[in-house]
Amino acid sequence: MSLLTTYSFSQTKHSQIQLIDENVMLKHSMAKSVKTYLLDSTLVFYQFKSSEVPDEKSEVNYSDNFDRISKILKYQSASFTSYELYKYGNDDVNCDDGLIIKYFDVSSSGNDYENTREMFEYEGDSCEILSSFARELYNSTNQIWENNRKKVYAYNENGTIDYIQTQYEDGWNNLFKDTYLYNNDASIDRIYRVQNTETENDSLLRTSYHYNSDGYIESIIEETFIAANVWENNYRILFTYDDHGNVTEKLSQKGYGGAWEDNFRYFFEYDEQINIEDLFYSYEYKNSMTDFLQNNMKHPVKKIKVQMKYSKGWEDASIWNFYYSKNPTISVEDSNRSYGAWKISLS
Repeated sequence: MSLLTTYSFSQTKHSQIQLIDENVMLKHSMAKSVKTYLLDSTLVFYQFKSSEVPDEKSEVNYSDNFDRISKILKYQSASFTSYELYKYGNDDVNCDDGLIIKYFDVSSSGNDYENTREMFEYEGDSCEILSSFARELYNSTNQIWENNRKKVYAYNENGTIDYIQTQYEDGWNNLFKDTYLYNNDASIDRIYRVQNTETENDSLLRTSYHYNSDGYIESIIEETFIAANVWENNYRILFTYDDHGNVTEKLSQKGYGGAWEDNFRYFFEYDEQINIEDLFYSYEYKNSMTDFLQNNMKHPVKKIKVQMKYSKGWEDASIWNFYYSKNPTISVEDSNRSYGAWKISLS
């Protein structure tokens, strides 16, 4: 599995960079964080086949106090397909803010039946530091939950990630381990992945980070281990920024021999009416920001246009639209929110 497609990266200028797994929500992203603006919904169009009905839609539902997400509904071509249900701390933990369980229903039935769940454990007496994340699948025949994949997090004294151990199946057996190396300013230098099962301990991948003079990530390069001191190019991601530090373009390339060939490119537009610190960050939003969510962003993304490189050149692949609304607990006149509105915008 590629590191570049597995992880989400967030960056602070000339300061520590935190790497957050795409399956992980930390306390500040999912629990009690009253903000002025909320992510309302996401619409996705593929290859712009229709200007009337999106191919996919996500609808975000919040708690009564609008301080945490309760459920995300999923639709395809205006038909309900699944949902994500979020549950938070209980008597078994020392805090009531941390996300404890996230359930998935992919049965398309609309009933409260979950066949996948993700479990979160934290260090210490708060839900600030994630210690492990585990995914379990429901065996409907035996009516039991079964282990699928688990990540165990270890940290350095300064709070940066030391390593992430990935485990799998019945006894949570080791699968591979990602070890982090840092620059003097605590920004990530490299990540090494080794396969550390009971019978193997082989190098698999290394991912290196390169920064521009402003301290922003300029490129991320992933290489596959071939032999001692021999690495082969796998993926490369190049970033372009505006004057505010927002990513305006992301170019992904595939390594073929000694050359890089363009694969996908992404163009970003931002909602300049909203300051990023006033926005409630949702898991759905963070997932959409894979590999480029930056803490130095000034405004939230409102549109992502994706193009794919073919033999004849670049062709449109998809458009992602993000919609925001005011938190009704902040402003009375904004209390009439609509989760179900299909807002169309291909321009």
